[in-house]
Amino acid sequence: NGDILYEDTSLKNDVYIIDNILLEVSGAITMLDQWMVSNKVANALADSDGDGVDNRTEYGFGGDPNSDDASSILPRSGMVSNLGTTWLEYIYRRRSDHQVRGLNYTVEATTNLISGSWNTNGVVDIGFGSIDSEIDSVTNRVSTETLSEQFIRLRVTGSTTDTDTETSIETNPAAIPA
Repeated sequence: NGDILYEDTSLKNDVYIIDNILLEVSGAITMLDQWMVSNKVANALADSDGDGVDNRTEYGFGGDPNSDDASSILPRSGMVSNLGTTWLEYIYRRRSDHQVRGLNYTVEATTNLISGSWNTNGVVDIGFGSIDSEIDSVTNRVSTETLSEQFIRLRVTGSTTDTDTETSIETNPAAIPA
């Protein structure tokens, strides 16, 4: 509780050697916890570098929580044409070892933002390539041929504690331009 139990003022400014200390950590330390310690950040939901991206999202996309890197790590989208079909293309960063980390990346689509009904129907996984040894770039598309109004988003889910508490990062939806 922080109370001083014993103080001998005659011993001040002496050197003491403390030995045989046992530090017991309750519960498992997750890979997110390890990443936070190595990056010297204390709160997963805080935005340590002020770039508009919280530390948990920086972790999921391989960002640096101590550097303004939002423009380079957040997903991007745009219209592309391939073999006569127009697509809404969505590209995001994924940790190469996402399965080991317990992270799942799911691209979802909807035609109605009000309903809250998102699914993977019509989302085509084009593939991925390595950005570096830790991060992949993943490309997904949704055809714009049959539905004129569609939205696409990315959900990153995974266990963040030893009790498998599910956490979710949801990106802002990308839309087919009018």
